[in-house]
Amino acid sequence: FSFTFRTYGPDGSVRRKKAQYCWLDSTKSEILVMQSDVTEVYELEQSRHRREAAAEQAAQQLRSLETTLDSIPAGLAVYERKNGRTVTLIINEFLCRLVHSTRADILNGDFDGIVHAGVHPDDVAYTLSSMDRLFSGGSASFTYRTRLSDTEEYLWISAVGRAIADENGTLRAYVLYRDATEQKLREAEFDRKIRELSAVNPNTVALFHLNLSRDRLLQGQVFWPCGEALASEATADGLFARAGELLKSAQDRVRFSARISREALLAAYGRGELTQTVELRLPHGDPRELRWVTIYVTLAKN
Repeated sequence: FSFTFRTYGPDGSVRRKKAQYCWLDSTKSEILVMQSDVTEVYELEQSRHRREAAAEQAAQQLRSLETTLDSIPAGLAVYERKNGRTVTLIINEFLCRLVHSTRADILNGDFDGIVHAGVHPDDVAYTLSSMDRLFSGGSASFTYRTRLSDTEEYLWISAVGRAIADENGTLRAYVLYRDATEQKLREAEFDRKIRELSAVNPNTVALFHLNLSRDRLLQGQVFWPCGEALASEATADGLFARAGELLKSAQDRVRFSARISREALLAAYGRGELTQTVELRLPHGDPRELRWVTIYVTLAKN
């Protein structure tokens, strides 16, 4: 039989010893005792056990994280650059379905060959340069077309990402993907309506498509002088503020703020009032030349 024990040196050092006992002659009670120093072997074994335990704990945390991420109704992935290649560290089930691949294939395969395999040829350079911006330590927001096979229609994908350095200084890119095809179809429908309305009613002065909840100006087109700057705004509040600056009458500004502001429209929607109308005087050409304009607003939840 054998067992291990500790010995203590004069300086307080601890050594691990292994003793082996073997009967040579049981009738004479002769025993062979062999001792050996196994300190390094013991420490290596303990270190291996600690590494295995840490790896198993990390794997369990990763599985728990993937389960949580799989419940998100959008694509999510974490990337890292290794030897010039983009490596996928984490990916959720939504993105796997979006690129028509499995988690194992993506994690073990080539990022560009799988995630970007179906990207429209006109969008490949733009998409890759956006990823390069991410790994330069910044953030990026980009929209591109992709498809699952050569026989299918292209989908529009909207992605937003940010690179964050871990405790070792390694940059990891966190990217959120969503299917923007319906949004693009709505924008195309908006463009079609603009062409129809401008053809039917030559007195149309402007058309805007706003997302009030997120305070965004999605699309805008202006057909009359002095209002070109309105379409350059990025937010609904910015559009309303710029439009208010065009109003010369204090009475018009009060009516505009009370009826056509983001807060007023959201409140109207909450009351079930899905349309709003207000008449105001706006400059046309010469800032001193004011004309009456009727503003129609239709509210809907997407």
